[in-house]
Amino acid sequence: MLTRRPRTPLATRFSRIGLAAVTAALVGSALALNGAAAAHAADVPPAPRATTAKVAFGTQFHGTWAELSDDDKAKILDTVAAAGATWVRIDISWSMIQPKKGTFDTVWGVPQVDKAVQMANARGLKVLGTFWLTPQWASGSTNSRVLPTNVADYANAIKFAANRWAGQIQAWEVWNEPNSSDFLSPVDPAAYTNLLKAAYPAVKAGSPTAQVMPGGTMYVDTNFISSVYANGGKNFFDVMAVHPYQGKADLPPDAPDTGGTTIQRLTHLDALETLMAANGDGAKPIWMTEFGWSTHDNTASTPTWYLGVSEATQAVYLKQSLEYIQANYPQITNAFWYTSRDLNVDGAYHQNNRGLIRRDFTPKPALQMVTCYIKGCQADAWVQATGAGSAGASTLEVKTSKDSRYTRRAYLRLDTSTALKHVSSAKLRMYVTSKDATTNVPVTAYPVADNTWADTGLTWPGPALGAAGGTVTVGATGTYYDFDVTDAVNADLTSDGIVSIALADPATADVRVQFASLEATNTATRPQLILTP
Repeated sequence: MLTRRPRTPLATRFSRIGLAAVTAALVGSALALNGAAAAHAADVPPAPRATTAKVAFGTQFHGTWAELSDDDKAKILDTVAAAGATWVRIDISWSMIQPKKGTFDTVWGVPQVDKAVQMANARGLKVLGTFWLTPQWASGSTNSRVLPTNVADYANAIKFAANRWAGQIQAWEVWNEPNSSDFLSPVDPAAYTNLLKAAYPAVKAGSPTAQVMPGGTMYVDTNFISSVYANGGKNFFDVMAVHPYQGKADLPPDAPDTGGTTIQRLTHLDALETLMAANGDGAKPIWMTEFGWSTHDNTASTPTWYLGVSEATQAVYLKQSLEYIQANYPQITNAFWYTSRDLNVDGAYHQNNRGLIRRDFTPKPALQMVTCYIKGCQADAWVQATGAGSAGASTLEVKTSKDSRYTRRAYLRLDTSTALKHVSSAKLRMYVTSKDATTNVPVTAYPVADNTWADTGLTWPGPALGAAGGTVTVGATGTYYDFDVTDAVNADLTSDGIVSIALADPATADVRVQFASLEATNTATRPQLILTP
């Protein structure tokens, strides 16, 4: 059994848990999330290897596939770049760019890659190129998953590719999932290592600064990787690559690696790090060049490796996996979600539904979790029944008007990721800056199930409200008011670590109330979330 170091479990992580800032402090018996200095609760063990460095996020982009129009490609790239992705992984077919020995197809094949790479770079996205699929002339087989007879042919081709796209493709992956007969036929670690040995110096000759990695293995296949080491592959890659899918495909990211031998678990990364350290590669980065969960229904006969999850669960798992990796595996610097947009491959319902974007180009909730992880989840805005609302203003407005055109409500999105699994009390503390009349105004906090809303461009009526939570009577201005949001927060603590709250007048007081927002100049008046264990 492998020796395992302590891990920071998902249920006991600290993350961005304040509204005003990404910090937490103990205040009396309550945990006040208001921008004070961070402090762990007494019963929470520190994470021994936690790092503040974010995992660089990327996604698969099938930019060379003929089914995608240029407009389709632009929509996908615009969407993932706006969400905060900084990388895309593009699959590049050797047989497409060099269908004949001794010549490259600069009429169609190579320009297809040119366009995909240029479109990605134009949006500030770096590119990982996966170079695979052997042309028939190089293997004598119609099966493009067979390795070439002479690895020098592959080396010459990837050298051409590295040189043509030097500075545009920043990293190269030698094949895809070479441990799986679905992608390499037959699976042969020794033959594959020979390919890797030929490819590494070829890439460096064509693009000296490009990083090179072996093809990411299906699962964290330490057995195959051990064979690569045994066959002399150690000095022929800069980065290790794996695809840590869950073998039981609906499991959460922190499902344990029972006995330290279950390669079909993300947590088998422990064993990979141990293996790399034993081979003198403990300082080499690890990239997850594919990972993810598929959104689809299951039946009683669905195989375990084809199990789908709901879109909401996919979003939860994406955020949890990135947080878990950051807390426990600082050797992992990059993670690529498979895939950017749902596919349309006949009979492949599991693969088809892995995307962050649906076929109609609408975003799934998981895409918002990318933004939450990279840029932070906190947001607020107010909307009005007619006319524009406001995001980025110093105040949030609430009013139920006798003239319904002027009714307003405020929305806040909080990140409650915390060490607590349950709280006895959760209070949303809001500061009233002004009120249009001396009349007392009832204001109620409502949970909002949809966490994917954006503060910019929010329009009436905004996301749907849940059952009414705590109500306070707002009288004086220049005063703090506490809203009971305990039920909403407790529900959140068992899900994605994010809670959305709307503030509205349940009556018709016809009086506008203004609360300080996240952008308030006086930071002391900004919204606060106060949790009592």
